[in-house]
Amino acid sequence: MLLAGLLLPVAGNLAGLAADATPTTDVAPATTTTNVATATTSTITAATTATADVATTPATTADVATADIATATTPTNTRDLVCLAMNIYHEGRGESVRGQAAIAAVTMNRVRSGRYPDRVCEVVWQRKQFSWTRLPPRYYTIRDGRAWQRAMVVAELFLKGARMALVGDAMHYHTVDVQPDWSKNSRLVALIGGHLFYTL
Repeated sequence: MLLAGLLLPVAGNLAGLAADATPTTDVAPATTTTNVATATTSTITAATTATADVATTPATTADVATADIATATTPTNTRDLVCLAMNIYHEGRGESVRGQAAIAAVTMNRVRSGRYPDRVCEVVWQRKQFSWTRLPPRYYTIRDGRAWQRAMVVAELFLKGARMALVGDAMHYHTVDVQPDWSKNSRLVALIGGHLFYTL
């Protein structure tokens, strides 16, 4: 397991580690839980396979200090792990680990909310929610092995029940470079790296 030896007591701050990618634009509130574009098995398999030739550097405890999040030990599902890690990677590989954890927290808040699909992959692939999923499949390829390792570690933490107090129940965010209309009627709860996080 990627988390072997990495689950530490909650203390301090999440370590920063920024890759050189640019975060994506925004995650808008869903107007409905219908029209869910779920990832097909072949899409997820292809995305997983795409990581096979990437030279990876294992994540370390220095990379992922689990402060600001409360951990738990719920078993993880491989399909959920890949979907959540892909979302963290594509939405926030240019963010610190704290920023990546916030993206994971928003994704899992949606899963638990009752207002979005109750499965991780369905939340990630819901139409017009996460900008990277609107791109052609060739853009799903994992090219940064170190960032992928971090995304997998963060994803597994949150699939095991981790929570992040800093973002609370936030289910929406956007980058600091944009101001979508929906944000004007939302409550800002956190600025983390290049993203603003909101509750409605």
